[in-house]
Amino acid sequence: MEHLYSLFHKLNPFLRRLRDSTQTILFREIKLKHPSYVFVGGFVVSFFFVYTALLISAPRGFETNVHITVPEGSSLRQVAILFEEQSVIRSPLVFQIAVHFYDGEEGVQAGVYTFPARFSVFRVAQAVIRGDYQVPPFRMVVFEGMRVEQIAEILAHENDIDYEEFVTLAKPYEGHLFPATYFIPEAYTAEDIVVLMRQTFDERVAGLQEEIDSSPFTLEEIVILASILEREARSEESMRTVAGILLKRLDIGMPLQVDATFEYFLPKSSSLLTLSDLATESPYNTYLNKGLPPTPIANPGLKAIKAILDPIETDYLFYLTAPGGVFHYSKTFEEHKRNKDLYL
Repeated sequence: MEHLYSLFHKLNPFLRRLRDSTQTILFREIKLKHPSYVFVGGFVVSFFFVYTALLISAPRGFETNVHITVPEGSSLRQVAILFEEQSVIRSPLVFQIAVHFYDGEEGVQAGVYTFPARFSVFRVAQAVIRGDYQVPPFRMVVFEGMRVEQIAEILAHENDIDYEEFVTLAKPYEGHLFPATYFIPEAYTAEDIVVLMRQTFDERVAGLQEEIDSSPFTLEEIVILASILEREARSEESMRTVAGILLKRLDIGMPLQVDATFEYFLPKSSSLLTLSDLATESPYNTYLNKGLPPTPIANPGLKAIKAILDPIETDYLFYLTAPGGVFHYSKTFEEHKRNKDLYL
């Protein structure tokens, strides 16, 4: 069925014929009984049809290209009142009738709408049923190993989300904001995005619950280790091998000695660390402190979490990454120093 405008234009000839027929019949009866009321009767009939056409047309205050949010779970009546308040329609009742005419109340779609022209009530009804003229969601790609601040930079730059607000809300959930491609409605706030990423983490990790329950580590410890692993290795094999090395270090009481944790409290990359940096007092200094840092240092993906749950056990105790991403492993510190001389 065509858009109305189209429907209204199709109905216009019918309405005119109906008006003329009604007037003819009404006037005939009035003329026979009360000839003096012919004018009044014609005025009443004409007024009815003019008023109906007015209710269908766009209000004078209808502003184009304005973003109007229809919240999730809104009832048809709530949407009708919202559109009347925003001067999109003249009559909530006529709008509800128009929606039912097309599809019924179930068809109303939530979203952010922006109308490029002054639409009739029928055209607006079709829009909320079909989801036409919705502002497209923002596409946000969060890569494995990103920190809260890096996610906040994307949101601030691409979606006008306040950087400081997002960092404040999201920082307590570092490690539990799942890396993925998100399509975020424009109406989402910083809090909504944090909730979405947290829920996605819970949903994706739920499939590993059996392995998590049988692990000697808590979920939080697994996430901390996976966040370190995410910044230390890339391929599945290297992650599983490095995971085995890190778990062995924990088991023998050796400090983890990973450079990646320094990036969490120092404004420099691990490749620029100095001996002075390695002596910096911090709970995230894994050279000075044994055990795990207090929180995750990034947001790991499933591959890193799975690697912690299923590590490759070897005799290695040390590893390094050469230019080009090639890993070199060693059993002793002397071998490790030799690998440094050879490959770094």
